[in-house]
Amino acid sequence: MIVVDRIEADRAILTMGGERVEVPVAFLPAGAAEGTVLRLTVDQAAGAQLRAELEDRLARLQDRNQTSSNEFDL
Repeated sequence: MIVVDRIEADRAILTMGGERVEVPVAFLPAGAAEGTVLRLTVDQAAGAQLRAELEDRLARLQDRNQTSSNEFDL
């Protein structure tokens, strides 16, 4: 369970499993306040999409690197 323990200016102190974590208030969902219980979830679809985008970006960078010449004019 993740609980918003308190909010200090632009920082939120969260407690989870006996540990405290400080995060920017902007990271909290809308309406979260002291005492709010938060849920952390894993989004498999978003993770797969992100991995595909990163793999595509890496492939394009590797392709560009292989086709570019190491020689240049000064």
